[in-house]
Amino acid sequence: MFDDLRDRLGLIIPFGLFGVFAIVYTVIWLNAANLVRTEIALAVERETTEGRTLNIGATKVRGYPFNLRGTLSDVVYARPGLGQFEAEEVIFATLPLSPDRIILSPRGEQFVTLGKDRYALKSDDLRLSLARGDTALETHGVSMTSELRVMTITTLIGNVQELERGSAIALGVRGFALDGEVPIDIANLDFAASAHEDTLTIANLGFSVGENDGDPPSQVAGKGELLFDDKGRANGKLDVTVKNQDPLIGVLTNSGSLGAGEAAGARLVLGLMSDNGNEAVELPFTFSGGRMELGPLSIGSMPPLPR
Repeated sequence: MFDDLRDRLGLIIPFGLFGVFAIVYTVIWLNAANLVRTEIALAVERETTEGRTLNIGATKVRGYPFNLRGTLSDVVYARPGLGQFEAEEVIFATLPLSPDRIILSPRGEQFVTLGKDRYALKSDDLRLSLARGDTALETHGVSMTSELRVMTITTLIGNVQELERGSAIALGVRGFALDGEVPIDIANLDFAASAHEDTLTIANLGFSVGENDGDPPSQVAGKGELLFDDKGRANGKLDVTVKNQDPLIGVLTNSGSLGAGEAAGARLVLGLMSDNGNEAVELPFTFSGGRMELGPLSIGSMPPLPR
């Protein structure tokens, strides 16, 4: 009799333990789903409080039992002074046992508004990773098309980490091209900086820029510090090194930042300083109330950052 009871318990106990585990896991999953919904609602409220816009048509959570994912429909995010992003649908995913990091990936029709231009956005892969104090963006095969121009980006990877004092910022871009009235080709761009209150300290800025004409690009590298006033205008100086300056001057001329006379003077002066582009030239890149000057050249204004 005792043997029969032992055999029955040997069958019942594992099923009982599995049932308890299933109940506990279900509670954990439901709590995580509620936490995700709450965080999304708080994000909408927080952006509104800080003067930005985050509209979400509907939120659906699914994926039980193996994962926790869902869909945000009709998403609009707008930040004054920077632009607006619209997506027909945004897929989100996280781990039920650790929902502190959410991966967002837009789907369907997408649009980006920069200034007065509205671009249709398409990408092979676009992912935004959000966690407390850590935001990361990775995208590949991007094209942005407006009525006047087309932008393409092979790869863009960016990261912002909130530190005890300020933020650490890193950005890497490969294969940026702009077709239109002012064609630009940036083969690579690397940016590393830290921000604290109104000060941006740039540890590394490096990029190569050309005019989509097949000629070797200009190579630019720099570092320095910028301070932003109460209107968001930049003030400060970067120590910049430029090699093969002609493509850079061409881009600045085509964009209207340099007049024809200024461009001719820049080519003459920098050509003499650089042995016709064969040697690197060290120049101060200064900002004053948002106005920018590269050595003796005034090259327009940097838009004020939103406060």
